[in-house]
Amino acid sequence: MRNACQVIEQMLAKIPVDKLEFIADLNWNHTDASYKAPEETIQWIRTQQTLMKHIESPKEEWEFEVLSIFSTIPVNEIKKQVLGVEDNIEVPPVRVRYSDEFIDNIYDGTVIDSDEEYYWVISDEGVQEPLKWLKKYCEILR
Repeated sequence: MRNACQVIEQMLAKIPVDKLEFIADLNWNHTDASYKAPEETIQWIRTQQTLMKHIESPKEEWEFEVLSIFSTIPVNEIKKQVLGVEDNIEVPPVRVRYSDEFIDNIYDGTVIDSDEEYYWVISDEGVQEPLKWLKKYCEILR
């Protein structure tokens, strides 16, 4: 049987320190779970609600890692489910910003594949299908 307090501690270790509200909410979940018997499920439901509140649509690597710790599903499996990528595509944790002289907007996204000229990207703009961005117009964010 998994220990909810230990799982929450593992998740807290992955969350960036600037996510103060998320950390505070998980600390509350940890305190709450520490007063519950291990066989009770309410702490798991409350922790799931906290995750859903703070990770609505995972994009960052740490978000996938947190969800993996909670669910015990491997990170790549979660990425496949969330991003809709095929089994043979490894999702690198690369973020890019796209802009060129022909458009006024700047777009950010997560790279799911690339070749010599292009990145295939899941845009932060909510577009479900991967977009094809010319590398020469992209800045790597991390």
